[in-house]
Amino acid sequence: MNLYAALIIDDEKHVRLDVGDALDTSQLFTVVGAYSTIEAALEFLREESKVLDFIFCDIQFEKGMSGIEGAEELRKYCRFFVFFTGHFEDYLLENALLKPDGFLSKPVQLEDIQELMAHLGLRQSLKPIEQIIYVMEPSEKDVDSGEQKTKRRVRPRIPIQLKDVVKVEREGKFLHIYGAGAQGTLVLLGQLRMALKGFYAHFQKLDIFIPPNSSVLINVAFTTSISIHAIVYYHGRQVLVTDGYRRKIRDYQERNRG
Repeated sequence: MNLYAALIIDDEKHVRLDVGDALDTSQLFTVVGAYSTIEAALEFLREESKVLDFIFCDIQFEKGMSGIEGAEELRKYCRFFVFFTGHFEDYLLENALLKPDGFLSKPVQLEDIQELMAHLGLRQSLKPIEQIIYVMEPSEKDVDSGEQKTKRRVRPRIPIQLKDVVKVEREGKFLHIYGAGAQGTLVLLGQLRMALKGFYAHFQKLDIFIPPNSSVLINVAFTTSISIHAIVYYHGRQVLVTDGYRRKIRDYQERNRG
């Protein structure tokens, strides 16, 4: 279900392809064009004479205008203008009047797109049973030792339905996505390089995850009891609710009372 029309501008072909792949995988975007210069993108936009939902644009270009030089004109043709670069903070300090709606670090990955959408308050409107997330498949090293790879690169993703996720737990810079295994065990289904609060915000309207503390989310479909002190879930496992999250538990109980 593609909800947003997007345009990509970058003078490196592999970047355009990687960003396009991440947008396609999110199932949120239709990429209407990908251009290597600001000038070519503006020519297309002027001919089409319509406002897109998103423009994703690099800052530095070898030829023609820079992203900063073209930003004001490009903004006329989109609801949300997003830069992707490895040195965004430096450019922002040098151009105090430049206020994009967001930025993505290169290389752009699916988790970056998901976190951006959560930041902007834009989410999918699918039913929970239809919701699918795309995660990095864990390697044997990840499964055995829990050690994380720190090098950022675009990796193949596997689809997982949210209804099959028992627990989402923060481990360093990654989220570990757990599902139900044989004989009551939990199985590591995959990883996301995303903040837990970003994941929760992205799916909050679906009301299927509940946060007992800052490190974990529990799928309410797998809970047996929910109180302001602890959540018991999947074969008697228990996770304590910290003081700062008791209000969220109370809010959930109020929404689902009766």
